[in-house]
Amino acid sequence: MQLYSYNLEKGTTLRLVRTDSDDPVRQASWSLDGRRIIYAYQRVVTYEIWMMTSLGDNERPIYSSGDELTNSYPIWSPDGDFILFSQQKVTEFTFPNLFSLKFSENTLDPLRLSLGVISAEDAHYSPDGLWLAYESGGDRGYHVYYSTPAGGNQDRITDDVTFDDFDASWRPITGGQ
Repeated sequence: MQLYSYNLEKGTTLRLVRTDSDDPVRQASWSLDGRRIIYAYQRVVTYEIWMMTSLGDNERPIYSSGDELTNSYPIWSPDGDFILFSQQKVTEFTFPNLFSLKFSENTLDPLRLSLGVISAEDAHYSPDGLWLAYESGGDRGYHVYYSTPAGGNQDRITDDVTFDDFDASWRPITGGQ
């Protein structure tokens, strides 16, 4: 798996990540200003969080958790100050948890978000950055939840026990309905 950018006006494709074809790259997230992209990159056993410019330059790792934990679904906060990602063990089954990194050029210390659910992954910030929507699962299936980034005001949106519910998304803020 690789990352590409497609220019609609010119009809051109640009390969953004320069890796061997055996090194999977996935789950890209553009910064709101469009200048940077973060993504999950599996160079060895686990996925690490990497960053590059929007043209695929200056590729560099920004967070690795070693050989026992893998990181996925990285996203930017709307203000660009935080990176949110899911993490779980690869050596044994564990439920994924959400972690937040305060983004700066020099310091990246992840903070585990305590959301009060068994698992949390594939999170998305609301356009104003005040809410998170994410999927959580356990022995009774996966459901979509929302809460503040600190875990407050949590509510489960879906309740169907027949199917799993995934891939929450926010509607953009617009002037109309």
